[in-house]
Amino acid sequence: MMKIISIFICIHIGMIISGCKYDKFNDSLSRFKELNDVGENSKIYIIPGSGCTGCISSAEELALKNINSDSNYFIFTEIRSLKIFKNKFPQLYIAKNVIVDSLNYFKYPNDQYRIYPIVYKMVSKNLEFFQYLKP
Repeated sequence: MMKIISIFICIHIGMIISGCKYDKFNDSLSRFKELNDVGENSKIYIIPGSGCTGCISSAEELALKNINSDSNYFIFTEIRSLKIFKNKFPQLYIAKNVIVDSLNYFKYPNDQYRIYPIVYKMVSKNLEFFQYLKP
Protein backbone atom coordinates (compact mmCIF):
# COMPACT_ATOMS: atom_id res chain seq x y z
CA MET A 1 0.00 0.00 0.00
CA MET A 2 2.83 2.41 0.85
CA LYS A 3 4.45 1.62 -2.47
CA ILE A 4 1.29 2.62 -4.36
CA ILE A 5 1.04 5.88 -2.41
CA SER A 6 4.72 6.63 -3.14
CA ILE A 7 4.20 6.01 -6.87
CA PHE A 8 1.08 8.21 -6.84
CA ILE A 9 3.00 11.05 -5.17
CA CYS A 10 5.91 10.71 -7.62
CA ILE A 11 3.53 10.88 -10.58
CA HIS A 12 1.91 14.05 -9.24
CA ILE A 13 5.26 15.69 -8.55
CA GLY A 14 6.37 14.83 -12.09
CA MET A 15 3.19 16.35 -13.52
CA ILE A 16 3.73 19.54 -11.51
CA ILE A 17 7.36 19.85 -12.58
CA SER A 18 6.64 19.23 -16.26
CA GLY A 19 3.81 21.74 -16.12
CA CYS A 20 6.29 24.43 -15.05
CA LYS A 21 8.14 24.36 -18.38
CA TYR A 22 6.97 26.87 -20.93
CA ASP A 23 6.26 25.76 -24.47
CA LYS A 24 6.16 29.15 -26.13
CA PHE A 25 9.41 30.62 -27.42
CA ASN A 26 8.99 34.05 -25.82
CA ASP A 27 8.26 32.51 -22.47
CA SER A 28 11.41 30.41 -22.69
CA LEU A 29 13.60 33.48 -23.21
CA SER A 30 11.80 35.53 -20.56
CA ARG A 31 12.88 32.97 -17.95
CA PHE A 32 16.40 34.36 -18.11
CA LYS A 33 16.42 37.42 -15.85
CA GLU A 34 19.96 38.14 -17.06
CA LEU A 35 18.47 39.34 -20.36
CA ASN A 36 16.44 42.12 -18.73
CA ASP A 37 19.27 44.65 -19.09
CA VAL A 38 20.24 43.87 -22.68
CA GLY A 39 20.87 47.09 -24.61
CA GLU A 40 19.45 48.21 -27.94
CA ASN A 41 20.94 46.38 -30.97
CA SER A 42 22.57 43.76 -28.73
CA LYS A 43 22.67 40.25 -30.11
CA ILE A 44 21.73 37.10 -28.24
CA TYR A 45 23.22 33.87 -29.53
CA ILE A 46 21.54 30.57 -28.65
CA ILE A 47 24.07 27.76 -28.99
CA PRO A 48 22.91 24.13 -28.79
CA GLY A 49 25.05 21.46 -27.16
CA SER A 50 25.02 19.30 -30.28
CA GLY A 51 24.08 19.55 -33.94
CA CYS A 52 25.92 21.23 -36.80
CA THR A 53 29.47 20.87 -35.46
CA GLY A 54 31.06 23.51 -37.69
CA CYS A 55 28.31 26.01 -36.91
CA ILE A 56 28.50 25.37 -33.18
CA SER A 57 32.32 25.58 -33.16
CA SER A 58 32.15 28.95 -34.91
CA ALA A 59 29.62 30.23 -32.37
CA GLU A 60 31.78 28.95 -29.49
CA GLU A 61 34.79 30.81 -30.92
CA LEU A 62 32.69 33.96 -31.19
CA ALA A 63 31.69 33.57 -27.54
CA LEU A 64 35.34 33.18 -26.52
CA LYS A 65 36.27 36.34 -28.44
CA ASN A 66 33.42 38.32 -26.84
CA ILE A 67 33.78 37.35 -23.18
CA ASN A 68 32.07 39.95 -20.95
CA SER A 69 30.85 41.98 -23.96
CA ASP A 70 27.99 44.40 -23.36
CA SER A 71 26.55 43.91 -26.85
CA ASN A 72 26.76 40.13 -27.31
CA TYR A 73 25.11 37.57 -25.04
CA PHE A 74 25.34 33.81 -25.31
CA ILE A 75 22.99 31.11 -24.08
CA PHE A 76 24.38 27.58 -24.20
CA THR A 77 21.46 25.16 -24.13
CA GLU A 78 20.91 21.41 -24.29
CA ILE A 79 24.24 20.86 -22.55
CA ARG A 80 24.71 17.12 -22.04
CA SER A 81 27.27 17.44 -19.27
CA LEU A 82 27.77 20.57 -17.20
CA LYS A 83 31.06 19.15 -15.91
CA ILE A 84 32.45 18.77 -19.45
CA PHE A 85 31.25 22.28 -20.35
CA LYS A 86 33.01 23.75 -17.29
CA ASN A 87 36.24 21.94 -18.17
CA LYS A 88 36.10 22.91 -21.85
CA PHE A 89 35.10 26.56 -21.27
CA PRO A 90 35.99 27.64 -17.73
CA GLN A 91 36.20 31.31 -18.76
CA LEU A 92 32.76 31.20 -20.43
CA TYR A 93 31.16 29.53 -17.45
CA ILE A 94 31.89 32.56 -15.27
CA ALA A 95 31.48 35.31 -17.91
CA LYS A 96 28.81 37.94 -17.22
CA ASN A 97 27.34 37.70 -20.73
CA VAL A 98 27.02 33.91 -20.83
CA ILE A 99 24.08 31.85 -19.59
CA VAL A 100 24.39 28.09 -19.29
CA ASP A 101 20.88 26.71 -19.69
CA SER A 102 21.54 23.43 -17.91
CA LEU A 103 17.83 22.90 -17.22
CA ASN A 104 16.92 23.34 -20.91
CA TYR A 105 14.43 26.15 -20.39
CA PHE A 106 15.04 27.55 -23.85
CA LYS A 107 12.80 26.02 -26.52
CA TYR A 108 13.58 26.46 -30.20
CA PRO A 109 10.73 28.08 -32.13
CA ASN A 110 11.25 25.55 -34.93
CA ASP A 111 12.47 22.04 -34.06
CA GLN A 112 13.71 21.54 -37.61
CA TYR A 113 16.50 24.09 -36.97
CA ARG A 114 17.43 23.10 -33.42
CA ILE A 115 20.84 21.83 -34.63
CA TYR A 116 21.92 25.37 -35.58
CA PRO A 117 22.92 28.29 -33.39
CA ILE A 118 20.32 31.04 -33.62
CA VAL A 119 20.78 34.81 -33.27
CA TYR A 120 18.27 37.33 -31.93
CA LYS A 121 18.63 41.09 -31.85
CA MET A 122 17.20 43.54 -29.34
CA VAL A 123 15.09 46.11 -31.21
CA SER A 124 12.92 48.61 -29.30
CA LYS A 125 13.13 46.48 -26.15
CA ASN A 126 11.85 43.41 -28.03
CA LEU A 127 13.85 40.39 -29.09
CA GLU A 128 13.54 39.80 -32.81
CA PHE A 129 14.77 36.86 -34.83
CA PHE A 130 17.93 37.80 -36.71
CA GLN A 131 19.33 34.62 -38.31
CA TYR A 132 20.31 30.98 -38.01
CA LEU A 133 24.06 30.37 -38.16
CA LYS A 134 24.42 27.79 -40.91
CA PRO A 135 27.45 26.68 -42.90
